[in-house]
Amino acid sequence: IKSHRRGLKGKMSFTKGQQATTAECVFNVEQATAQVAALASNIADSAKTCIKGTNFLETSGKVCVVNLAGIAYSVSTIAAALSMAAGNCATTLMPNYLAMCVGGAAGVAASLS
Repeated sequence: IKSHRRGLKGKMSFTKGQQATTAECVFNVEQATAQVAALASNIADSAKTCIKGTNFLETSGKVCVVNLAGIAYSVSTIAAALSMAAGNCATTLMPNYLAMCVGGAAGVAASLS
């Protein structure tokens, strides 16, 4: 059995920069996944709190607005994380500057919501 091992240990060596890029890719995808769950939660909450006839000056209306803001935050964070992942996860010689630009802009939108 030992002679038929794949023996990957030691065959692949990555620079510190490549390791950092791979880690950033993993974190971007994890962030997007977590925000999909948060988005679903915010949608479910807003479906319960944003009912017809809600007065936005009362507490129930303010809760509705907070839930809607959570939806906007989750959508923009998902867009930012996936755009950054598109730039970090690709194994090309040229970085995807457009994806990085979109990721940065979506990140700004997330921080404003």
